[in-house]
Order: sequence, then structure tokens, then C-alpha cells
Amino acid sequence: MRARITVFATAVSLAVPSSPALALSQQSQSQSHIVDAAALRRAIDAQTARDDANRRAVREALQRDDVRETARALGLDVKAAEDALATMSSEDLARVGAPARVVNDRAGAASTVTISITTLLLLLILIVLIVK
Repeated sequence: MRARITVFATAVSLAVPSSPALALSQQSQSQSHIVDAAALRRAIDAQTARDDANRRAVREALQRDDVRETARALGLDVKAAEDALATMSSEDLARVGAPARVVNDRAGAASTVTISITTLLLLLILIVLIVK
């Protein structure tokens, strides 16, 4: 009886590695990753570039005299907003980057002063809300 159990155990141990479930597991381990390292690196680099561009746009807008004057009149701290840029998420940077670009693009155009001030106020309010 003992010999039969040993033979049975040996037969089972030999059969298990060739089972379909184990073969599938071994096959999935040998497959390449869904996203290769180069594609992942490109995606990270692209997001970093977008974040940097958004930070530059907001910093440029915050350096403008009219923005600083408006912030001062509203009791907002421009320095705190500038400092907050370093810790903002990509989503927050995208949210404040767009109005900052509008402010920067329309600088000096007399016909768009009203729109620029509205955009400027939105930018400052967004930054203050995000900082808090």
C-alpha cells in the first residue's frame, strides 16, 4: 500500500508541471510587459514637459505688474501662489495654466482688458483655492 501511495504521489508531481493552469502561468511570466520601459519613459517625459510649461505660464502671469496689483488689492499673496506651484498636481497645473496663458497672450492689448482682468481674477482665485 505504501508503495502505491509513493508511486501515485510521484505520478501526480510529474503531472502537475504539465497542467494547463501551470503552463498558462509560466507563459504569462515569460511574456513582455504591456508597456515597455521606453514608452513609459516617453509618457513621463511628456507629462513633465506639460507640467513645466504650465508652471512657466503661471509664473510669467504672476510676474506681471497688473496681476500683482490686482492680487494686492484682493489681499492675495502672490509669493504664496508662486511657492505653491512646486507642489501642484498635473491636474491643478493644467487648470491654472490655461487662464495664465490667456493673461500672458493678451498682455498689452487694450481691447481685451476686461477679459484679461476676468481671466486674471479666475487665475488668482484658482491658485488661492488650490493652495488652501
